[in-house]
Amino acid sequence: MLKQLADHMTVFLKYRQRYYGITATDDINALFDYSRNNDAVAIMNKLTAYKAWWATNKGNAINL
Repeated sequence: MLKQLADHMTVFLKYRQRYYGITATDDINALFDYSRNNDAVAIMNKLTAYKAWWATNKGNAINL
């Protein structure tokens, strides 16, 4: 379950990088490490942070 959640968040990070110009390399690497170490707390904390970011920024213009 944690691996799947981390994979979905990686897709989100790549989307955010492509369309919002926010570098995702460090976060993607961190998610990989959290998943590899089965660190559920860290993954859930990242998920909460990404949900908050999305709630604030989903209406902003994207770069094409």
